[in-house]
Amino acid sequence: MKIALNRKRLVPISDISNSFSKYFRKLKEQSEPLFIMKNNSIEAVMLNVDDYEHLLEVQEMYEELQLADTALRRLEKPTLGQDFEKILAERGLSIESIQN
Repeated sequence: MKIALNRKRLVPISDISNSFSKYFRKLKEQSEPLFIMKNNSIEAVMLNVDDYEHLLEVQEMYEELQLADTALRRLEKPTLGQDFEKILAERGLSIESIQN
């Protein structure tokens, strides 16, 4: 995935090493990540904790949506064309027996 970068957010790893507290303050004050460069390539990203927590929440919501989508598809079209009641019957069960 390609992202648009602001050149001001690109920081050589040597600058991070030499001035960590300066960049740490920037992260706390601003809601923009720092992209850490090594050998002219982005190797890491530093985020403030609020942005990191937000990313985790978005990821969790995305995973829940994927699960819901899978469940809805299975309700619409049973897997392998088998009927749920038939599968239960083959195992000596019924819908009523698993509801209790």
